[in-house]
Amino acid sequence: MFSGTGLAGLAPLREMTVGHAIHLLHMHKHAVRGLGRRPGLPPREPGIEEVRAEVVRRIAVLERQDRS
Repeated sequence: MFSGTGLAGLAPLREMTVGHAIHLLHMHKHAVRGLGRRPGLPPREPGIEEVRAEVVRRIAVLERQDRS
């Protein structure tokens, strides 16, 4: 059971349109599911081994397409 005197220091909510509410829920969905990137972080540069592996993978895809 919870104890206490209740919520303290609640500020009144600003008026919100339906469009604002839907947008807020959409942004919250991404935060909850961990989608997207964190703001302000630079993209990570791949290492040379990752680049080589990706090139080999793409060449294999192209070779399979040529055989088809």
